[in-house]
Amino acid sequence: MAAIVNNEVITYREVLNQTEREENELKKQRFSGKITDAQMKQMIQQRRKTVLESLVETRLILQDYKNKGFNFPNYYFELEERQAIREQFGGDNMALVKTLEERGMTKQDWKKQLRETFIVREMRNMKTRRYVSISPQMVAAYYQDHIRDFLQPEMIRLRMIFISPENSADPGAEAREVLGALEQGADFAALAQRYSAYNPREGGLRLDKENQRTAERENRLGKMGVKGQMSKADVERITEEVERAIPSTGWTQRENLKTELAEVAFKLRPGQTSGIVTVPMAEGKDSYFLLHVEEVKKGTVTPLSQIRGQIEATLVNQEKEKIHQEWIEQLKRDAYIERFL
Repeated sequence: MAAIVNNEVITYREVLNQTEREENELKKQRFSGKITDAQMKQMIQQRRKTVLESLVETRLILQDYKNKGFNFPNYYFELEERQAIREQFGGDNMALVKTLEERGMTKQDWKKQLRETFIVREMRNMKTRRYVSISPQMVAAYYQDHIRDFLQPEMIRLRMIFISPENSADPGAEAREVLGALEQGADFAALAQRYSAYNPREGGLRLDKENQRTAERENRLGKMGVKGQMSKADVERITEEVERAIPSTGWTQRENLKTELAEVAFKLRPGQTSGIVTVPMAEGKDSYFLLHVEEVKKGTVTPLSQIRGQIEATLVNQEKEKIHQEWIEQLKRDAYIERFL
């Protein structure tokens, strides 16, 4: 057994049912050398203790439900079952049966699990549903205490010309050539399209939509067929289509740039262009950047009036969590609990 809660036993198997998958993953990491044997054992033990504590709390809530004489109508549980079958198995009872067989569960086990989950959820809701009053003073105090969370950082709209030693026989000379052209009044974006190894299609604009682009690109490639079976021309065409559909804006924060670039870029005023910025590469070679700032958005603090509702919701949730924890601690104080893990 893993624990005794009043007159009920929590078995070791109940704990393992919830930790087995993670434990197997940790064993794989140990086998591959990502973690040591000692780390694996410590992580497994900690996870088992966390799960056991959750099971203890669940058992206490179920006992409280019974001791207080609550008796939710059966149709509540029937609705819960139908909803679970619809949402988790597409309304297919055979899919449910197959999944339960794979897990070594009977349908009665599954119904009992659903019933207990519903009871625990509703008992928690009843305990925390009481009215919570959040005063304007509490909101204002939270705002002042967490003012850094509401800072909108300074941002710049940036173009870059990146000259890489991988793409140039003499990147330093090429960078000086580009700088000379800029000093003669050449257009930065046009030079970026010609010289830059960074986003030349968009004139060196700082990329800020890469996650969206990657997702859309993979979606379109998936609809076209297996990527490995597509021609290079098809892949390039789709890539260009996605870039046109989701254009970069160029806006970036200081933290998104290499330190060497950020120190220069965030000193530039709108319309200004930097000199040559040298950035060492891992291979021991130097790469060269020229930076151009088109616009600047100064850092600001979001006004309290715009986020009052957000703060009130946060404080309400905090108060409900406090009520919940106090209830659980009281249940534990009133119970006989013995743990063996």
